[in-house]
Amino acid sequence: MKKGQVSVELMIIIGIILILIIPSIVFVFNFIRNEGNDDFAVSQADVITSRIKYTINMVGSTGTGSALKTEIEIPYGFEGISTEEDEIILKIWTSPGLTDFAKVTDYQIISNGLDKIKAPGTYILEISALNETYVNVTLM
Repeated sequence: MKKGQVSVELMIIIGIILILIIPSIVFVFNFIRNEGNDDFAVSQADVITSRIKYTINMVGSTGTGSALKTEIEIPYGFEGISTEEDEIILKIWTSPGLTDFAKVTDYQIISNGLDKIKAPGTYILEISALNETYVNVTLM
């Protein structure tokens, strides 16, 4: 066997190994990155709905005429935010599909402008108590 032949065979073996390993590394990296994005979006959605819920409950319990502003950071994968009676609902896309995050408040919710939130970003909401039963949530 010649030295040149050994070098060529070694390079071929290393090339085959790299051809098998590199796509596997790329696949694992993309999988981990997507899972991380989902985890971040899920935790962010939970924080948003919790923050709105607690602000609504605080303003409602303070009484008629009270108001607070709160800042929310909408994550990537955002689909929509809405209210139904005493519930705040945030929808985001994750790997399994569309996921709803809902929190029930102690007060009935009237929302103004939440349907205008269409993209990820920072938004300010003003939450004000209308009376003992209703709280208004307005996009600023």
